[in-house]
Amino acid sequence: MKRKFTKEHIEKLRQSHLGNEPGNKGWNYYKIYSKKERQEKFGYKNKGKKAWNKGLTKYTDERILKYSISLIGQKQTKEHVEKNRQATLKRWKDPEYREKTIKAIMKGKWTRPTSLERRVLEVINRYSLPYRYTGNGTFLIGNKKSNPDFVHILKKICVEVYGGPWHPTDYEKQRGNYFNKYGWSTIFINENEVRDEKIILDMLD
Repeated sequence: MKRKFTKEHIEKLRQSHLGNEPGNKGWNYYKIYSKKERQEKFGYKNKGKKAWNKGLTKYTDERILKYSISLIGQKQTKEHVEKNRQATLKRWKDPEYREKTIKAIMKGKWTRPTSLERRVLEVINRYSLPYRYTGNGTFLIGNKKSNPDFVHILKKICVEVYGGPWHPTDYEKQRGNYFNKYGWSTIFINENEVRDEKIILDMLD
């Protein structure tokens, strides 16, 4: 059974650590270990193993609680922030990493398909229209790896289903121009049109 720490216990530990210098201050992982040593010690050796802290929080595990408290008051320097930013930009240039990251973000961002997308999907399935759902990040277009909601299975036609309030007024123009740059034509179905099955059929047929 996981142990549950009270707020009083957490606050007591927090107070006891205030003003203490972290034990790993100045410790540089890359200077201490060579690339081969890092791979042997921290990489391949643990490949496939379950992370020891998976599912644990500072409220259920004292090790995580103590580490969380040790970070209180610490601030990253501008140099450290810039170093992390440059490292991220470097990784982002890798198409495989970028695509994998975007798909992961799309998968966890919100429940898909949305209610509007489900309505269009129902019509597509009911009339066996030649479109497939891609709004969950399974299909990306262009350098920005933009994700359309539906794509035609034979032609370069994509479909965007959207609600007005949370999109800019020139959303269709911006989105359409972007997809058109890569040879795709775009069909837009807004939240008012999606209520009418006949309109959906006319637009997708």
